[in-house]
Amino acid sequence: MSEQFTIQLEDKIAQHANEIATLTGESVDHILADKISAPSFLPSHHIDANLAQLASNSDIQLWWLVALGFPSDKRQRMSELTTKDKETGLSSTEAQEHEHLLESYDWYQLLRAEAFVLLQGRGYDVQSYIKSNKPST
Repeated sequence: MSEQFTIQLEDKIAQHANEIATLTGESVDHILADKISAPSFLPSHHIDANLAQLASNSDIQLWWLVALGFPSDKRQRMSELTTKDKETGLSSTEAQEHEHLLESYDWYQLLRAEAFVLLQGRGYDVQSYIKSNKPST
């Protein structure tokens, strides 16, 4: 049994859902339902096992991982702490927070790279996606 919901999405999430729908040929409803059921990707000390688990994710889940990016609030906090570290130094609590954010970012980048490899192996043109989503400088 399934239940229907009406939700309002942030523009960025809606844009990513539409892009993933186009890339996979699935409906936006299916893309969003798959995202809700997707496992979360958290830092772990069991890198090999987590990378192997990533291979069992659906194409849609891999595209979500690629499209969403590292959370902007965490990216901003990481930048603030980096700047503060250069200018005045960090307290031990801030240093721990900074280290955790850096590890999380590194973990996300590793997962994202592996997701690209898996998607390429599944026949998607990830090079075109990367070129069209290159950050502006």
